[in-house]
Amino acid sequence: MRQLEAWGNHWHPKPTTLPVHLAIDECQFVKSVKHAMSCIQMDNHKHPIIDILEDRTQAALRAYFQCFSRKERLKVQTITIDMYSPYRDFLPRLFPNAIIIIDRFHIVQLLHRAVNNYRINVMKRLKTKQQRDYRKLKK
Repeated sequence: MRQLEAWGNHWHPKPTTLPVHLAIDECQFVKSVKHAMSCIQMDNHKHPIIDILEDRTQAALRAYFQCFSRKERLKVQTITIDMYSPYRDFLPRLFPNAIIIIDRFHIVQLLHRAVNNYRINVMKRLKTKQQRDYRKLKK
């Protein structure tokens, strides 16, 4: 195990710098991870993956990013995230100069859900009164 870990660190060294444009998202790689979701970080300008963390909890992310110097964290200008609330809560404190950006996919997804919920509410009101309009909205 020691040899495997030594070779693993050799081939995948931990990053020492942060990109100017950071992107953070969660993903599920394997089922053997302790927590349900992992956290992937990448350079949002050049798109290489920087690191993958097993845990996306606030404590794990805080511990990971605090390994970087404050000077390094101040260099980050933008952080693109989804709407996962722990990201929005603590990232501005760790990266005071960074602008937090919600990614387009999640904004469109939120709008789609809102419009769909409104459509369903209208359908429920029309179900007994106007069958024809109800069927149009159903399709």
